[in-house]
Amino acid sequence: MTSTAEEKEIIRILAVDDEPFVLDAIKRLLNEDHYEIFTASSGTEGLSLMDIFPIQIVISDYRMPEMNGVEFLREVCRLWPDTIRIVLSGYADIQAVIAAINEGQIYKFMAKPWNNEDLRITIVNAIDRYRLLQENMRLTEDLKWKNKALQKFNKMLEETVAERTYELKKSMERTERAFEATILVISSIIEARDPYTAGHQQRTAALASSIGRELGLSDEMIDGLQMAATIHDIGKISVPAEILCKSSPLTDTERSLIRVHVQAGCDILKDIVFPWSIAKIVLQHHERMDGSGYPLGLKGPVILTEARILAVADVVEAMASYRPYRAALGIESALDEIRTYKNVRYDATVVDACLRLFEEKKYCLQS
Repeated sequence: MTSTAEEKEIIRILAVDDEPFVLDAIKRLLNEDHYEIFTASSGTEGLSLMDIFPIQIVISDYRMPEMNGVEFLREVCRLWPDTIRIVLSGYADIQAVIAAINEGQIYKFMAKPWNNEDLRITIVNAIDRYRLLQENMRLTEDLKWKNKALQKFNKMLEETVAERTYELKKSMERTERAFEATILVISSIIEARDPYTAGHQQRTAALASSIGRELGLSDEMIDGLQMAATIHDIGKISVPAEILCKSSPLTDTERSLIRVHVQAGCDILKDIVFPWSIAKIVLQHHERMDGSGYPLGLKGPVILTEARILAVADVVEAMASYRPYRAALGIESALDEIRTYKNVRYDATVVDACLRLFEEKKYCLQS
């Protein structure tokens, strides 16, 4: 369902090509769809128009005099990074395609002559991507605002604590509630955007806490572990929703974008003052004992204990549960995975504790 804001939004498309008949053809085609169409015969003219009008979609030829398509799109990317960029060209040299992707960060490369319906569909998809990126930015800003509000609240609590001992206890109680509220807010943001991620985090947090208790961790460590596990995939808010919910196998590029979520999650959480190393646990939950993990390739004891527990709980839940791109593999396959790579990818003590839970204590993942 289209929102009121989207209904009123004017979609402006700029077509840049040194062939007038190409510009006329694009304008005739897209005018039927009620877009506001601008045309330019060169990259310089296109940049001048973008200085005046907010443009959501740019369609550019590759071979043009003075400034070619890659140079033009590189400038568009630098000056207006939110604008979706499309190359439409009869010049199909692979190096040109690579340059356009790497330097201009294009959304799609289409060959001339084009199919009108394909171009229309590409434009619709590009607009959807533009709106998704805008919504992601809004959510990120909203989260930053909440973080600043929490930091201000924490400062106020610290000043109160310095005044009298009694207020210290009261302040600590309020701080704990604030932390829990923050986790709930963050978790609800993720759930609204990607219900698969939200359910995964809740089940992973429950399993990680149970493993922590099986290992005899202190209540304080288990609390921190549960908090971190509940939002360990918060960084996926920076990943396009169409990749998160994709029902077919991911490309190498899409997998690389997914991998960025651990650093993105750490960046979101690092300035929030928690009594636990939440940001570091989130950053390290895809590290592996043999150094084969990411993002830092950490090995063995360098990895936080909580991150090692979260790594096992994360893998077990992910393999045992349904995902948009595959059916559930089942708990036996998940346990075989950690058993096979015990003391290679996964901490041996953590694996043993997890296996005891399922095999001896009949632990079941939450529904």
